[in-house]
Amino acid sequence: MSIAEAPDIGTPPDQIAEAVTHPPRLKPKSKKSIDLGLLGIQIVTHRAAAGLSQEELAKKAGVSKKTVKRVERGETEPSFDTLYRLSRALERTIHVKAN
Repeated sequence: MSIAEAPDIGTPPDQIAEAVTHPPRLKPKSKKSIDLGLLGIQIVTHRAAAGLSQEELAKKAGVSKKTVKRVERGETEPSFDTLYRLSRALERTIHVKAN
């Protein structure tokens, strides 16, 4: 299972482990791009630990469900504001690593 296939509601620990051991292979947008795969894994892991669905996280963070899905799948490089909102909603620190 990959992040792209992560279920909407809750993620069992074995599926999180699978996502961690097989992160998506993504091409960086630029030399300053962040590691989108690692970011997505963090969001999925923290969301699952909090027992939140993608929709619940989106509402709590004040972003769209589509944004949460795209960040979790590593399909978009979120803005600082979006990362801040997700971090606050999850009550967790999100570590961002540049490629």
